[in-house]
Amino acid sequence: MLTPKEFLAQECKNVDKLLRDALRFDYGARGSETFFEQCNAQLNFIQKNLGYIGDTDAVNLAEFASHISQLSELIAKIERSHIGEFSWAFGDAFRRHAELICSDSDPVANDVQTDPVGAVEATTAHTRPPLFFIIADGGLSAYSMRPEQSLLGVSNRRIYTIAVPRSFRHHVLLHSILGHEIGHAAQNVPGRKKFIEGEIIPLLLAQSTLLTRESIRNSGLPLPEAQLSDGRLRAVTHAWLTEIACDLIGLNFMGPSFFGAARSLLSAIDSEGSAYGEKHPPNIWRYEALGRAYKTAGWDVLPTGASTHLKTAHERMTSQLYQYNPDTASAKRVFNDGVIEEATRRIASYLDSYSIQLRYTPPETRDLDELVSAICRARPPLGQHTETGAWEFASIDYRHILHAGWLAMGADLDPKVGFEEDTKFYFINRLCEQAILQREALAAIGKNNAGA
Repeated sequence: MLTPKEFLAQECKNVDKLLRDALRFDYGARGSETFFEQCNAQLNFIQKNLGYIGDTDAVNLAEFASHISQLSELIAKIERSHIGEFSWAFGDAFRRHAELICSDSDPVANDVQTDPVGAVEATTAHTRPPLFFIIADGGLSAYSMRPEQSLLGVSNRRIYTIAVPRSFRHHVLLHSILGHEIGHAAQNVPGRKKFIEGEIIPLLLAQSTLLTRESIRNSGLPLPEAQLSDGRLRAVTHAWLTEIACDLIGLNFMGPSFFGAARSLLSAIDSEGSAYGEKHPPNIWRYEALGRAYKTAGWDVLPTGASTHLKTAHERMTSQLYQYNPDTASAKRVFNDGVIEEATRRIASYLDSYSIQLRYTPPETRDLDELVSAICRARPPLGQHTETGAWEFASIDYRHILHAGWLAMGADLDPKVGFEEDTKFYFINRLCEQAILQREALAAIGKNNAGA
């Protein structure tokens, strides 16, 4: 029989093999080198310090057993993030923004691809941008972003896993919902947490009508009396406000495509919008908050000069976004007039404080028109007009592609395309996915040419 210490030493060797086996997969343009270095640093730390633990030191042996187990679980998760399980081009584009939002320090001061790996010595500081890995999971509600257990203090980078439903791996229009998860992930970063929990949630809290037992009873929600204790009420209220705050962050970050994804996914799970839980408010309240924020951003109207084709697509899209019954779950005005609008403006201003464009800004109207028209002609939506008015292929913001994709859902496709109506959504998603892939290629070519 192996002693506990001998068993852990053997498991360290097993995990080392598991880590090296994980390198056989291709994880996208950035590869797996950085992840390997981070995990290998933790494994080396565990193996080094295991030697100093006595055979009868039950407390430390149990702690190290927990750490080696967590490392094994993390590696197994990352194995599911290899190419083929999800849209890696979307993942790379999304990941670059996520790294900036969830970074402790000034994003300008960090270079994810060239910074050397930190030393093995233990440290609690996360001095470099976090690592994000996208994994395939099952279920309509699989979309999530989870911070993984800290690598025993030896890593100077947080690690997050982003889960997407494997059945939706090509449906990049739905992936916009990950903007909501960015809000949750940002709460693990002190500076971002201070903004969300110290500014946005208190703003919503001060101007909300859902904070008393009486108001919740009047809302029509069948909450049992036992759930209305002071402590439970505060916990539920904070959780609900957090969800709405993250929705507003997602909308400001991803743009109109977030509203389309949220309405589609939440409606599929809860067609009436009345479902709720201790951690999630009634969906109808989320729709109303998003609707008010959408108008605050000015996306409910098009600038003058839009073509009839684009106007028609926009009107249909906007109409579908607001197709919900405002009487569901007695959805009265949960927030006083102006509070969602003010929260939206503060989030927009916060995102504007970054050194790159994190707040979503729509493309020029003529560019958006051309992108939607390209989809209607069964072409990937990619490119923009030059100053001379000529149309050229260019590496545009991937969120513009998603915006155009949702607009195309309300447009009339060219009859020559020959698609079936029940495949329209899949058809448009594949075109948008292809455009994002081509965008990544154009960006890589431009970077290589710049360095030549």
